[in-house]
Amino acid sequence: MSALSLPVTATDFRGPDSVILNPPREDVAGKTQTALIVLLWASAALLLIACVNPANLWMSRGAVREVAVRTALGAEN
Repeated sequence: MSALSLPVTATDFRGPDSVILNPPREDVAGKTQTALIVLLWASAALLLIACVNPANLWMSRGAVREVAVRTALGAEN
């Protein structure tokens, strides 16, 4: 009777054909998850800088043209 009163655990049901499921995040990233997140943010920051740089160049070019037009029309500084 004492064998019947023992608590049943999940390890008691593992047989030769049992399967252990892991979350997909652990299978793909494993122990490198933190490094991958840092790499993701660094590449996002680099992409942002790469997109903002031409925008700044185009805006400064417009400012130079505006000054050139004002000077041509006789405006003072």
